[in-house]
Amino acid sequence: MKDSIKAGDRGSKTRWLVFAALAPGLLGVTSDEAGLTVALPRIADQFNATIPEVQWVVLAYILTIGSLMIPIGKVADMVGHRRLYLIGAGIFAIGALAAGSAPGLLSLAGLKAFQGLGAAAIQATSMAIITTAFPRHERGKAMGLFMLVGGAGFILGPLAGGSIISVLGWRWMVWLGVPFGMVALVTSYVLMRRLPEETARDGEPFDWLGAGLSSAGIVIFLLVMTNGNAWGWTSPVSLTGLAVSGVLVAGFLMWQRRASHPILPPDLLANPPFAQGLSLTFLIILGNVPVFILMPFYVEGVLGHSAAVTGGVMASAAVAFTTVGPVSGLLSDRFNWRIFVSASTLMIAATLLLLSFLSESTGLGTVFGFAVMLGFGVGLWYSPTTSAALSDVAPGRQGVASSATLMVRYTANVSTVAIAISIVTAIMASKGFEPSLSAVTDGPGPGPGGAFVDGMSLVFRIGAGINLVALAVTLAPFGRGRRPRRGDPAPVAFPPD
Repeated sequence: MKDSIKAGDRGSKTRWLVFAALAPGLLGVTSDEAGLTVALPRIADQFNATIPEVQWVVLAYILTIGSLMIPIGKVADMVGHRRLYLIGAGIFAIGALAAGSAPGLLSLAGLKAFQGLGAAAIQATSMAIITTAFPRHERGKAMGLFMLVGGAGFILGPLAGGSIISVLGWRWMVWLGVPFGMVALVTSYVLMRRLPEETARDGEPFDWLGAGLSSAGIVIFLLVMTNGNAWGWTSPVSLTGLAVSGVLVAGFLMWQRRASHPILPPDLLANPPFAQGLSLTFLIILGNVPVFILMPFYVEGVLGHSAAVTGGVMASAAVAFTTVGPVSGLLSDRFNWRIFVSASTLMIAATLLLLSFLSESTGLGTVFGFAVMLGFGVGLWYSPTTSAALSDVAPGRQGVASSATLMVRYTANVSTVAIAISIVTAIMASKGFEPSLSAVTDGPGPGPGGAFVDGMSLVFRIGAGINLVALAVTLAPFGRGRRPRRGDPAPVAFPPD
């Protein structure tokens, strides 16, 4: 009995060493993604580019990550998650070094796309390694801390990136990815050697047609979502893009039923906990992300506060959800995950309804309070949902399953931003003001601000309704497996230390 306890302790020590090995890579990816937007004005000045032109630097990065996530997850399952993580960390570091030395805007966008390949590999394999390395009764806690590290990156990126850009310039901010990538490479190589060797399926043929169909469909959809406001949602370009994207995605799903080695196995999508987790990820992100896009315009343009105050409002929400995330993950290991996701959707819906009553004279303390409430609500859902969605996925499919979850997150994020901006600018246009968010800060008088608040209120009420739909999905009777118990075996047999 004592020997088994000691073995469990050694296994627990090894698992947390693995987590420590993955943390630098995730922190580097999220901080780079969040900090890149801060550098755009300086990059535009450097290359004498317009804001729409320089935004392609970020777009190239995001499109690469979102569109290649599923193919990369499949490759990870074939060649081994740890092997692909090491390759991804190397690509991320090399891409950061090259992008920081880019001689022009086009080369910078291309090199950030190359770096995005490494970022996608790091994210997809990190979640897969954590899911297979931790037993069911510790998985929620691990996912919660995984969220904490990612959230810290989204806070660190703008803060550290802004300081570096102010003192040294934007290239040094981009080069910040080099030490993160190198540390991730070294720590993962050293600390993950104690994990058992993975069985690589090198002889399995890769589904190139499926990879092409999925990547093309997602990239075209994301392009339309990010440019729909500029192109016009009813323009021939936007409508054609959406139609082509729909045909490609439908073709991908049909091909997966016929392919001998599908990139996304149909029975994985038919797995109730996994399908439920994907649905909740899409719905909850669709419902709450617009707050983080619209609130800076409200605080600065409507209430007239400084950028520093806006940063404080956003940081208060980030601190709240990164604090609650690990706690909800830990508790979801003991109690049914639906308790936490139900509480999350209700809290987010209630907060969005309260936010929809903001006006041009609302006090700053009220805004801070609502931001913290939203942060608590967001922090409750991610860890329990992700842990439950991946709980019944076989270790040999964790790569593609984790990648599908991340791809849904990226798609929902881009889609909801585009939809929210379209609704707000449409309301502004209907009231006779310029249909642009820049009019909120640049327009004379209180008129544009009032129209913006009306549009923002409508977006928040729609978001509250979406979260109530997510509540219904959470409580749906399908996929109710037994609650994980402490006696469940770990999916990985750890060697003794």
